Amino acid sequence: MVSALPPHTSFAPFAIGARKPWYADPDGGLRSPAAAYERVDLLGRWQVDGNGWQAHLPELHFHERGQPQPHSLDGLWLAVGEVNALEAPRLDLEPARALAMLSPRLPDGLRRWLYEAAPDGELRNLRVAGREGDWSGSVAVDRLEWQAQERRPGLSGLHGAIAFDQDGGVMRMRGPMRFDWSAFREPLDAEIAANQQALEKAGH
Repeated sequence: MVSALPPHTSFAPFAIGARKPWYADPDGGLRSPAAAYERVDLLGRWQVDGNGWQAHLPELHFHERGQPQPHSLDGLWLAVGEVNALEAPRLDLEPARALAMLSPRLPDGLRRWLYEAAPDGELRNLRVAGREGDWSGSVAVDRLEWQAQERRPGLSGLHGAIAFDQDGGVMRMRGPMRFDWSAFREPLDAEIAANQQALEKAGH
């Protein structure tokens, strides 16, 4: 079965939160921070069959109040079933991380980091495919940044490419970047000509 949304469907305002509260406030209470936008515009279609479902969104824009340009997830393709897959030619990271932090499938520590550090930037040529315990992917990152936290430094200006699988990955970094942290007297600027960094899965 193939279904299509009406041309240029809009949701205004748009807000969605996790059903179960997960974020611990300083007073010990739990809440579910929402992904909220002034308006979301989309054009898409989805297909359902015996193997699961697929969604293709040629246009997906997230509008924030006071921002002249929307965040774009144009061209997003998602398949869920026996084999899961995600592809996108270009993604603005802000709405992607805001929606990802709502998923209870993510570890609690990662969800908290996505909310508190608020990573932002641009992802290009994103490809992820596989099934639980056996998956791989790759992505290029531009202008990647995240906010400093009490125990973790912030970073801005990161460019590079990442190839990864269920056990870890390799990141090739380039260009100037800036580290910022309360432990530093002032932000630290660094220039990376070419660097390859291994990313290992926790516990390995």
